[in-house]
Amino acid sequence: MPGCAPRRYPARVTRLLVLLVTVGSAYADTRIVAIADTRGNSGFYYVNTNELNTIIDCILDLEPAPDAVTMAGDLVVDLNNIDGDFTWFTNCMRRLTEQGIPYYCALGNHDTWGSASWYETWQATFDYPANGPPGTTDLVYYVDVGDARLLMLDQITDYKKVPADQREWLASVAGTNSPAPFDFVFGHLPAYSASTAHQLDCLDAYPSERDAFLQTLVDVRCAGYLYGHEHLVARRTVDTRYNANWTYPIPHICNCAGAGLHSCNSLTPLPEAAASCYGFTVLDLDPVARSGTATTYGDDGATVLDVVGLRGKILAAFTDRESAALESAGAGAVTVALAAAAPDTVVVQYAVAGGTASNGADFVLESGALTFSPGQTNKAVDLSLLEDDALEPDETVTLRISHADYALVGTQREHVFTILDNDGPDSDRDTLPDAWEEQIIDADTNDPISNVHDVLPDADYDGDDADNRQEFVCGTNPTVSGDLFAVNVALSNPDVFISFHALEAFGPGYDGYLRRYRLESADNPAVSNWSGVTDHTNILATNQTVRVPAQGSGSVFRGQVWLEEP
Repeated sequence: MPGCAPRRYPARVTRLLVLLVTVGSAYADTRIVAIADTRGNSGFYYVNTNELNTIIDCILDLEPAPDAVTMAGDLVVDLNNIDGDFTWFTNCMRRLTEQGIPYYCALGNHDTWGSASWYETWQATFDYPANGPPGTTDLVYYVDVGDARLLMLDQITDYKKVPADQREWLASVAGTNSPAPFDFVFGHLPAYSASTAHQLDCLDAYPSERDAFLQTLVDVRCAGYLYGHEHLVARRTVDTRYNANWTYPIPHICNCAGAGLHSCNSLTPLPEAAASCYGFTVLDLDPVARSGTATTYGDDGATVLDVVGLRGKILAAFTDRESAALESAGAGAVTVALAAAAPDTVVVQYAVAGGTASNGADFVLESGALTFSPGQTNKAVDLSLLEDDALEPDETVTLRISHADYALVGTQREHVFTILDNDGPDSDRDTLPDAWEEQIIDADTNDPISNVHDVLPDADYDGDDADNRQEFVCGTNPTVSGDLFAVNVALSNPDVFISFHALEAFGPGYDGYLRRYRLESADNPAVSNWSGVTDHTNILATNQTVRVPAQGSGSVFRGQVWLEEP
């Protein structure tokens, strides 16, 4: 890949230079560039504008362009500078915003030095979303950029700590509480220093606070933590080598874009990659595959210093809130799905969490785990259903997903499975009584219909355009084509009558049912102005003929039939 040659700029240059070379890598749906530590070395030269502009050259040469740039603190050497603010930094970064590339900053320790009113200066310079904890406006916040949520922390006000209010906020806006497939966290300080220059001048000065913060990153399945402060480029993957509970590995990536360089010393544990040079990191994200890459380049835009894979959030959840099966089915299956195929093996643990059914008497299911191999997205929890002859209410089993390795438990973490009793008059629970269905079963011994499970409510056995459910409600014969409910017109000169036969709900399957009718009329049915015919809107059927004069009503009539269940 051709590089972009370093260029040197005066401090206040804002013009865009078009380079004839490009840098880039395999690009997915969202691209973020991360930088850090652009400060200079004195109050006069308070931003290393030469180095910052060199890196901005490379950023502007990326094809496609990034969706945003992040800056992990130490914008300036201090605020006791010739301008008393961040002018040199914002002048350089304007080259990005003029090309439609926004940038988002986290606070560094040097950004507070030299002025008691540093916070006022920061707020006067930057206007970031006010969605952080109370009292942290423009310091702690998040922005959604494409497929990523970028979360900025303040580790400076309470120096070398991520306070409890920020950790709680982080848990409340990341992980399952973030709509983005990728959540990245940005702060100024490393969790573990790669250089003796900043040994104990980082989050590891307070190990318990640091570990609480890193546990939060694991809990929300953070895609990466990006920081500065070290004056070098480095990357370490924090996993069970650091803490047995951190089973979800998270890359920690450091960049430097101007501060005086430090060396990577032999502190333990060693980072996987480190170099005493300037550089920037390109995050390329694929939301469908829930994966991406973090590629760190030197400031020539060509030298690849490190590449590490990124994991997006994989949510594990039940596909449905509830389902049901007859107790006679013998088994039931409840599907658990991953939001996307994972590159690693995902283990989802489940258990029975309640319900009215008795484990061992109505069903059998032990707590267990589903193992999703890489690429798999669906697995089923299998219940054994136990049938009995007792007439009893339907009973429920509540299943709950309790934990998932390499995944997050989604909001649909519970499922209610209903065991349907099959010992009543409708053993297959299809709304058609077994006794009524027998007439279809017995109609033709040569057809494939041999039991009540074969008689489907929406099937039309006799082919007269009335399905079995409609024939049951109307009281017509489902085995005789043309036996249908109809509203008739009768002439008795000079009068016109509307009539129909109101069949009593009687016979096999109708025990306890009442059949009722409603007659409606309309002048213009095309505009749906149907209204009930006076005194004929709730007719109890007793095998009578209903005869209604048509005078004074609409020109079109229709009848409705329904059953009142016992």
